[in-house]
Amino acid sequence: MNELTRTNISTAADSAHVYKLAFQAAGAADLPAVDQIRFACIIVDLFFLSNTAEGDLMFRIGHNHDDQPALQVLLQGSDLIFETILPSLPSTETIQRFFPASTEPTLQLRYELLQQRSRDMEQFAFAVSHELKNSLTKLKLAVSLLEIDDDPENVRKHFQIIQRSSAQLEHTLLDLNNIIQIKHNTPVAKYIRLEDVFSKACEELEERIQASNASISTDFSDASGLMYVEVYLQSIFSNLLTNAIKYSDANRRPEIVIKAVKHPGGVQIVFSDNGVGIDLDRHKNSIFKPFSRFSSHIHEGKGLGLYIIKSMIERNNGNIQIKSRPNEGTTFLIELVEY
Repeated sequence: MNELTRTNISTAADSAHVYKLAFQAAGAADLPAVDQIRFACIIVDLFFLSNTAEGDLMFRIGHNHDDQPALQVLLQGSDLIFETILPSLPSTETIQRFFPASTEPTLQLRYELLQQRSRDMEQFAFAVSHELKNSLTKLKLAVSLLEIDDDPENVRKHFQIIQRSSAQLEHTLLDLNNIIQIKHNTPVAKYIRLEDVFSKACEELEERIQASNASISTDFSDASGLMYVEVYLQSIFSNLLTNAIKYSDANRRPEIVIKAVKHPGGVQIVFSDNGVGIDLDRHKNSIFKPFSRFSSHIHEGKGLGLYIIKSMIERNNGNIQIKSRPNEGTTFLIELVEY
């Protein structure tokens, strides 16, 4: 059986809506006009006048248990059902004329999405717990060593550990606060020029860019601006620039190329570097997960940058993908959807 539509009924006030759906269902079944009216009247009488029905009322079409073409209306969770035999099954075109294919996610799809979000939240909570526990463990160890070690050099080292762990805790909590704001706050969008926002990101990282001697080239000629949240876009640029410098190859000058191209509904940004690259065969499932790191030689950062910018981009149904090979650099393909 192919479900046409369903609705929840509880009082007699729902009868007008049910009459309309029944009339549509009869039309989708290719019944003559007079039979459409008769069918709708029977449904209203059965489910509202002869019975006090409550629950999900479903309309469906297909073959019944005797393999006959049929239009059925049934109340889920009850024995209440009405069926009319059809001469033949209607065409898909006839059904879609009365019930166009919906772009809304089905109940099953919504359930699967909720399940996935629940799994993602569990993974995120585990990662956060693990990260915070590591910092706290280092703090407790350093403090305990201070109580039993009075050597000046060792005391200095213990204090350095405390300072680093405290700073890491602070940065982690600030990033978590940013993530919560992204997930729950309503962002304010305005028309922004890509070049202006990128310049602000470069100013923020000026010392780091100069120290790395990075070559940065941009091309915003095809898409100069869009309606977007400025703080989001600046954070996207800042995080990608930081990663490009952090994962640069020590044997060559960092080269970063950014190009923007118009696409329906927004802008595509292509962000490329010539750094050490990422082994996607090994890390493809963890690229955008929180606290992910891809090099055992680099301890800087908390592994939240890509997770944060992905959250920002997807906040407005955008998309981010990555192409990378070890020793050949990395390219991010970012689809920004206008607000």
